[in-house]
Amino acid sequence: EDEANMVSSGEENRLHEDLSSSLEDLVGNFDERINSCLKNPDVNTEDIAPVQVRTQDEVMAESQ
Repeated sequence: EDEANMVSSGEENRLHEDLSSSLEDLVGNFDERINSCLKNPDVNTEDIAPVQVRTQDEVMAESQ
């Protein structure tokens, strides 16, 4: 049982490290993108973060 707990604890630590680094990457990329937008006011934001336009019918169909 102790061995199973050690394995579980090791997996939790690995998951925590993976999640932390993923969040750091996400925040880092976001920060880079924001900085690039603020440095150049003429940048096209659609290239950085495209917006998907959805009709009311699509939203209603998805919610049912």
